[in-house]
Amino acid sequence: MPPNLLKALSPEYVVPLVAVLVHKQNTTENGAIFEVGGGRVAKMRWQRSSGLLLKPDDTYTPGAILKKWDQVNDFSKSQYPTGTSDFLTLLEQSLKLGPSDKGEKLDLTGRVALVTGGGAGLV
Repeated sequence: MPPNLLKALSPEYVVPLVAVLVHKQNTTENGAIFEVGGGRVAKMRWQRSSGLLLKPDDTYTPGAILKKWDQVNDFSKSQYPTGTSDFLTLLEQSLKLGPSDKGEKLDLTGRVALVTGGGAGLV
């Protein structure tokens, strides 16, 4: 990157937003995502694809997800979740489903995955 662009991305141009977020007058922002740097400040929002719903049982496998991966990535009917109740409604629906097509068994030999915050819930 050119030096002038790198300088514009330095922490000193992020700190003003941090100060706004922790200021005592800020009573509305919590858990938001911001794009900030180089003089730009923009609030981002969550958008959820139409997604895939499978029954949470022994048929919920990597192969079952992979078989319908296009649904996981389909934003043609996107949703804008507003809180945990949106997810709980989907969870209730998934419990009523029948077994999933397990799909193929995936060979993960030699692969490593790191999951952080798994099962920590929404904050």
